[in-house]
Amino acid sequence: MRKDNFLNPIGGRTEYKNLGDEYELSAKLTNFTDLAKKARQEYIIEVFCNNNQASLFRRPIPITKQEAIAQENDANLSKEEIVSKIETLLEQMNESIQKKYGRFKSKRRDELLKILEEVRLLFKSDDNNE
Repeated sequence: MRKDNFLNPIGGRTEYKNLGDEYELSAKLTNFTDLAKKARQEYIIEVFCNNNQASLFRRPIPITKQEAIAQENDANLSKEEIVSKIETLLEQMNESIQKKYGRFKSKRRDELLKILEEVRLLFKSDDNNE
């Protein structure tokens, strides 16, 4: 452990790896307590204050950097998660765009991924125009 400077209190550690250097910990895991508190607060507000059902799409906090990258990739989302993201974006857009994408729930997963990208682009361009 000394050889790898694992116990060196002087050197600042910016990377967190396991002892074998096989895996690098996710940056989110280094701040686990704050993330867990924030997730709990959001859950309480959503369920008890806003009277909404608990989300089925709670994602765990990634442990390794590889898991964090995989979680951020849209290709790893389930069909229900893709539909939820599209709905969230469409709710914030004007009615003409909402009508254009009105019947997307019955589409296949690969088609939904394309729709999600289109809606994101429209959302970003709409934000830039305002």
